[in-house]
Amino acid sequence: NHNVQQKINGENIILKDNRNDEISRIAYSINYFSQKVYEQNKQLEELSLSDSLTNIANRRAFDIKLHNEINLIKRNDYIMSVLLIDVDYFKLYNDTYGHQKGDECLQKISKTLKKVIKRELDLVARYGGEEFVCILSNCNSKNAQKTANKILTKIQALKIPHNTSKCSNYISISIGVMTLSKNSDLNSKSIIENTDTALYKAKQNGRNQVTVYSP
Repeated sequence: NHNVQQKINGENIILKDNRNDEISRIAYSINYFSQKVYEQNKQLEELSLSDSLTNIANRRAFDIKLHNEINLIKRNDYIMSVLLIDVDYFKLYNDTYGHQKGDECLQKISKTLKKVIKRELDLVARYGGEEFVCILSNCNSKNAQKTANKILTKIQALKIPHNTSKCSNYISISIGVMTLSKNSDLNSKSIIENTDTALYKAKQNGRNQVTVYSP
């Protein structure tokens, strides 16, 4: 009973009873169901951090990662870069080809992002709608721009037809890039707003390009 109470209180213990009687069978059952509950909770947590359409991280997972990265920067001599990505003229694409094709397009883009950004310490997430966001841990501005341009090229190489786009014959993207260090404004809201400012400038300048945030 004491051991069961410990498990209820969250202590990770295994009930041990080597006898072959009713009590030992109860102990086995408790261990079995405890493990099942743990596995199910883990699955639920993974689902809550995953985007169901693209199978990459979702906005909640991004918010958690960004919070952790900000704390790392505050405590250490550390940098990170954020990439905010928007699919160019995606509403026109949906209107022309239908939402089924639109979903398939987003899935192809997410797979391409994962192929380019492969480090476990980085994050690729769907930010919402046709927007994606990437956190590049310990990545300076030069390498962030290099990664962003590689993503741009890989998306163009998919050659997904987009006849109603005003900047390309194929699906293209615009990317805003921001790099942060200890001297930066490390407020999560400001980070998103500033990266979005860079993305907006990329759109203003004709889309299908990378723009770096400059204060």
